[in-house]
Amino acid sequence: MENIVVPVHFLEAMRDSGYKGLSSAISELVDNSLQAKARRIQIRVQKVDDQKFEIEVLDDGIGMTAKETFESLRFGGSSRFDDRSGLGRFGMGLPNSSLSQSRSFVVYSWKSPASVSCASIDIDSGASIKSDQNVRFDAPTNSGTLVRWSKCDRLSYKKVETVIRHLSLDIGRVFRHFIQDGVLILINGGRVQPLDPLFLGSAPFFL
Repeated sequence: MENIVVPVHFLEAMRDSGYKGLSSAISELVDNSLQAKARRIQIRVQKVDDQKFEIEVLDDGIGMTAKETFESLRFGGSSRFDDRSGLGRFGMGLPNSSLSQSRSFVVYSWKSPASVSCASIDIDSGASIKSDQNVRFDAPTNSGTLVRWSKCDRLSYKKVETVIRHLSLDIGRVFRHFIQDGVLILINGGRVQPLDPLFLGSAPFFL
C-alpha cells in the first residue's frame, strides 16, 4: 500500500499554507499555551546570523506527557481534535505554524521538572519525528512547554527590534481579553499590552 502523500514534499507544501506571517504563526502557539491553562507566556526572538532568527515560546501550562509531546508534532495528532475553544480544531496548528516559519523546530514539555519529554522535526534531515522521553533540560517552571524554532528563514523583517514591535502589537490585539484577565505575555522580557483597535474596552491603543 502506497502512502497518500510524499512526506518531504508534503512538508515543503505545508510551509506555504495557512499562515500569512509570523504573528499568525506565533498566535497559534500562544493559543495552545492558553488552552493548556498557562498564565505566563514568554516569547524570545534572537538573530543567530545575518539571515536567520531563532524564536522560542515558553509557557507555564500543564505540560504534556511523552506520548502527547510526540503526537503534538503530527498533523492531526492533537488530543483536542475538533475542540472549538481555541483558534485551532484539528491538530494542525503546532506543526503547521512552526513549519511555516522555520525548517527545524523542537518541543520540550513537562508535567514535572524531573521528567521532560522532547520531540523535533528538521525537514532538511528527513520527514520524521525524533523523540526523547528523558532529555537533559533544566525546566524553568513546575510544568509547561517550550517550543523552539530554528532555521527561521521566512521572516519579513531583518531587525529583532522590528520583529518585536510588530509581534507586540499583533499579540496584544489578538489576546487582549486574556491579558486584561491577568495572563502575562512577554516578548524579550517586555510586557505585551492589550490593544483594543475599536476602543470598545479599557485597553489602551498604541501606534
